[in-house]
Amino acid sequence: MEKGGRRVVDEDLVKLLILIDRTGSLLSASSSLGLSYSRAWEAVARLERALG
Repeated sequence: MEKGGRRVVDEDLVKLLILIDRTGSLLSASSSLGLSYSRAWEAVARLERALG
């Protein structure tokens, strides 16, 4: 997904969002993907900022 010519959603972010939906937990989703909680949090925050 792009906004203003910038890619805002990639395959890894889609995986993270799906796992957040399934587990109801950012911590659980990030752990499942081998990401730190802070890195996952920042990815979601970047998406929120990009989409406004």
